[in-house]
Amino acid sequence: MLYLKPIADEKAWESFLKTREDQNFLQSWYWGETQEKLDKKIFRLGVFSSQACRSFKPDLSLLQGIVLLIKEEARRGSYLACPAGPLLNWENKDLFPFFVAEIKKIAKKERVCFIRIRPQLLDAPENQKLFKNQGFILAPMHMHAETTWQLSLQKAKPKKHPVLKKETPGVKGIGKDLLRNMDKGHRYEIRKAKKKGVKVVASRDLKDVNILYQMQLETAKRHHFVPFSKKRLRAEFEAFLKNDNALLFKAIVKKHPVAIAMFIYYGKEIVYHYSASTQEARKTSASYLVLWEAIKEAQKRNIKRFNFWGIAPEGQKHHRFAGLNHFKKGFGGFQVDYLPAHDLPLKPTYWLTFLFETLRKKVRRL
Repeated sequence: MLYLKPIADEKAWESFLKTREDQNFLQSWYWGETQEKLDKKIFRLGVFSSQACRSFKPDLSLLQGIVLLIKEEARRGSYLACPAGPLLNWENKDLFPFFVAEIKKIAKKERVCFIRIRPQLLDAPENQKLFKNQGFILAPMHMHAETTWQLSLQKAKPKKHPVLKKETPGVKGIGKDLLRNMDKGHRYEIRKAKKKGVKVVASRDLKDVNILYQMQLETAKRHHFVPFSKKRLRAEFEAFLKNDNALLFKAIVKKHPVAIAMFIYYGKEIVYHYSASTQEARKTSASYLVLWEAIKEAQKRNIKRFNFWGIAPEGQKHHRFAGLNHFKKGFGGFQVDYLPAHDLPLKPTYWLTFLFETLRKKVRRL
């Protein structure tokens, strides 16, 4: 027998996550806190074996998996969202069917019209089949980045490059390797930023979230996307900051910020989650230096990989991320395609949501 039970112990939750190769900030305790700060209802649940529930307090040593669920309220139909989860032992074929059956019960109590999951699984036929067999269909909209660009920060055999035969001042070991394997144009932009007098400062100051928000409004006008609210940016930074899992990097020119980005340092990876810049940043190549300083900070923390987050899928020239592909890929790395978001329809009204989101996806070039 298996049981799905709430987990109220932050230490137990995070300890389990540390054992997982698929650990990620979207299933962390702190992402749950972020959602609560945004006035959303969340469910932190654990899958336990039968022995774990013999006593009133479940035995956390017999935890088989965890899942963070978020109730998303929407006029077109509320739903339960599971970002980058659940985190289960996928080799145990009984766990996922059990999990689906149990969360359907929660969905019924919450009166939602569907369940949306974007799992931390690679986009492969066997994983697609796993969800199809449980009644899921491909969601019309993404939840979080599915096509991502990532860079290993572990030492690898570097490529020879004539420009970097000699030791680069201030850059040793893996940092030198990363520079060597970077696009030569990106190395030029980093040097250019330094020559232009760009200074990058790491910040833990909540007041700097206001700079990110205001600059994001400017960036959104230039690139035609819907910006995130100040409340959301602040909620996330505040939740992850308390354990030093978040930093803002500001690029400053003549005492004025020209580019800023929020990075989440969690577990085995750093995530480039939000960014914004001014026209001045383009002239001074400030954004390149921001990324480089964030990478160096990750190396200091012995983090294994840098996740640049979303890029446009190959061949989709009109995708809203298409303009970012060259910028992100130029730092070196590889593409990781996660299984896209899948929906489990629970009510006939779901199909109104399906139609609405399909149209919105085309309009917003998502």
